[in-house]
Amino acid sequence: MTEADISEWANFGVGVAGATAALTGLLFVAVSINLDRILQFRTLPRLAGATLLMFSGALVSALLLLMPGQAPAALGTELVVIALGVGGPLVRLQTKTPRYEAGTTEVAWVLTRLLPSLLVSGLLAASGVTMWAEWSDALYLLGAGVTLAIVAGLVNSWVLLVEIQR
Repeated sequence: MTEADISEWANFGVGVAGATAALTGLLFVAVSINLDRILQFRTLPRLAGATLLMFSGALVSALLLLMPGQAPAALGTELVVIALGVGGPLVRLQTKTPRYEAGTTEVAWVLTRLLPSLLVSGLLAASGVTMWAEWSDALYLLGAGVTLAIVAGLVNSWVLLVEIQR
């Protein structure tokens, strides 16, 4: 992997940075509109926090991808640091008891809360490590991680904005 290989991902970085910045704004609107209702549930404030962490990890990763002239090893190190900085708090938020509200199952909690948290941070870390190893497709793992963060964040934002009213 070379600096030229990284620069080919600039358009992706611009798209991700714009999307995650806008979605973070949506998250703040959702929480602001429904704050009283969100606080009635023990798991929903953690869901909002986890969503903010996912969006933040994707946003910072995209911004670092856009930094010109950056060596692949440096970007790899930054991605591992982001993965650890986002992944630790994400897993902590998701594993605090109670894990889920009445009416949901532990399987649903694993699939919708824990698994996305582990995958987002794991894919970011794997991208960083494979950049150290000079694997030419390392940034595809980053692409998968930030895409998953955006999809999971969209679902979580929908829950915090719309589903909470049911």
